[in-house]
Parts: sequence; structure tokens; C-alpha cells
Amino acid sequence: MLTVLLFCVYYFVAMEQHHGNILQKALKASGMQVTELARRMKMSRKTVYNRFDAELIDFYELVRFGRVLNHDFSREIPEIAMYQDHIHTLEEGREHYDSPVQRELDDCRKSLVHYKDEAYKLAKELNLWKDKYIEVMEELNRLRQEKNS
Repeated sequence: MLTVLLFCVYYFVAMEQHHGNILQKALKASGMQVTELARRMKMSRKTVYNRFDAELIDFYELVRFGRVLNHDFSREIPEIAMYQDHIHTLEEGREHYDSPVQRELDDCRKSLVHYKDEAYKLAKELNLWKDKYIEVMEELNRLRQEKNS
């Protein structure tokens, strides 16, 4: 149980960055227009704009954005580095992309994103409870000091 809590705290601290803002800055630095990025990513402009608003973006998708923008997101998000070696499974035009195994992998990734989002929410909640605990302990210490005075 403690391991899960520690993971949640680590995850919360690691994921404090807003991925959409990081993506938007990378796009601006590249000089590419949103329309061109959307075309190269094979998504609508609306979807790209939605990614700018997203607090969390799937790491595989960020790696794909990085390839298109010629940007290494691992500088801002170090956890993404472990995904970069496996991006070849997401490149369009590969024969195995639409295979049953690939579809199963995609389903697993979607589940992972769901659980990652849940862990993030739990970490936020844990952080709120930690803050409340600290407030209560500080109040208790204040009351003890008043009693002893």
C-alpha cells in the first residue's frame, strides 16, 4: 500500500507539467503552423488545439508530435524517454500497423492512459489530504503551545 502511495506522489510530482503548454511551446519554437502539424499528424486542427488544452497527453502521441516537430520532449518530460524506442510501432505505413497484435497493443495503451489518468487524480487527492493533515497538525501544535503557556 505504501508503495502505491509513493508511486502516486511521485507520479503527481512528475506530471505537474501541463503537456499541452509544452506542446504549444514546441510548435511555436519550430515555426510550423497548426494546419501543417495537423496534416502531418493526420488529425484535425481542432484535435491539435484540444491537445494544447490537455493537461496530460499520451506519451506515445507526444513522441509522434516530437518526430513531426523535430523536438525532443524528454527535456521537459524525462519520463517520456522510455517510449521513444518503441515509437516505430506507431509509424503509419508499416505492414503490421493494422495487425491484430497491434490493435491489442493499442487497446492496452488506451487502458494504460486511463489508469495513468486515474493515478494522477488519486495523487492530486492524496496531495489535498496531505495538506489537510499538515493543517490539522499545525493547529494541534498551536493549541498545545497555548495550553502550555
